[in-house]
Amino acid sequence: MSTSATLQRTQQLVRNRSLAIKIKRKTLGYLTNALGSMAKFIDSESRKLDYTGYTPRPDDIFVVTFPRSGTTLVQMILYQIFTDGEMDFAHIGEWSPHFDVCVRGHGVEHLPWSQHFDVSARGRGIEHLPSPRILKSHLPYNMIPKGPCKYIYVVRNGKDVAVSFFQYAQTHLSFDGDFGQFFELFLNGRYRRPTWFEHVGQWWKNRRNLDVLFLTYEELKRNREEAIRKILAFCGKKVGPEKFARIVERSSFAFMKQYEDKLDTLTWRLIESKMKTGNFIRKGEVGGWKECLSSEQEAFFQRKFTKHLNNLNAELKGIIR
Repeated sequence: MSTSATLQRTQQLVRNRSLAIKIKRKTLGYLTNALGSMAKFIDSESRKLDYTGYTPRPDDIFVVTFPRSGTTLVQMILYQIFTDGEMDFAHIGEWSPHFDVCVRGHGVEHLPWSQHFDVSARGRGIEHLPSPRILKSHLPYNMIPKGPCKYIYVVRNGKDVAVSFFQYAQTHLSFDGDFGQFFELFLNGRYRRPTWFEHVGQWWKNRRNLDVLFLTYEELKRNREEAIRKILAFCGKKVGPEKFARIVERSSFAFMKQYEDKLDTLTWRLIESKMKTGNFIRKGEVGGWKECLSSEQEAFFQRKFTKHLNNLNAELKGIIR
């Protein structure tokens, strides 16, 4: 190949690469703006929850978390406490429904994130459920219905939440960016509102205004037996040694992984959309963020943490920051 032809080819490759970079930047910019708009819409629409179909009962128990913080684990613990523990349901949402979806009624279909919810819960309501009702929720404190109920709030290290949420967004929400892109969206509330910082901060600040048991995901993983005892005491339940051992065993990662299809919020969508299975219960690790975050990303997170959650007690700070 002549020098002239080689030069022309090199120039064409440079132009192609430059064009590809521009397209990628424009695509990322569009994605960022779209997700930001979606987050704002979710925030405004979430304030339109209709509680008229919900009558609080004194023995209602809300399991509240920011997503990817241990919701399903606590649901399983409560299922084992309040039932015979047999895994004979089609999906745990039949026994412990997603409150945020149920109270929206049939109007949920028009919302942009509605395809990510269990369609069987839409408009079904929860008044038919026997007591005690175990209700899953991701609502911030200012939007949760206030009543003579019990609330179990679970908080997880925010960096582990970001990593887990990123994996979930890839396998369940068709996010095709890299972790750096997602992490920026996550921290700035462009992927979900309120942010993790705001969600945790609201619940911590108001934890004494309701009957709240404040747990960390880390204690559920490191000392599950003690965490289960706290939950039992909070719920006013006593169980014998045999049942207690079963609760511990059936809330283990290994046991829950066997029944993942009964626990995954999107089981019904996996077949329809040919999405990846086996990723809802991923690893459940504590400290997995260390393999993903750069020193710059960790520093960015810490600045956000100091700004929004500096009022937490020292012990909780040490666990979740």
